[in-house]
Amino acid sequence: FTYGNTVYSTTGFTNQVGSWYEGKNFFDVFPPSGKTMGNLVAFIPSIAVIHFAGGVDGNDSIRCYWYHYTDRVRVYVQNTEQRSTPAANYMAIWS
Repeated sequence: FTYGNTVYSTTGFTNQVGSWYEGKNFFDVFPPSGKTMGNLVAFIPSIAVIHFAGGVDGNDSIRCYWYHYTDRVRVYVQNTEQRSTPAANYMAIWS
């Protein structure tokens, strides 16, 4: 298995109030040497660090999710009122 502890977005962040922005707020996880995405058995991300901006109230949202691409996993971690780069943890199991 592989894992990452407090991996920060490699694309920076956005303070996108009220909506999500797919162009930032993510990092990629590639298969380990000798493996392909076909070897991925399980993957789980979790929020590690979120820095909230002022005015956090009932209209704000937070998310942590991932996409399975042919050559990598992309992990998004974001909230709708952030003031700094977010981070996530992950664990991947490869066969």
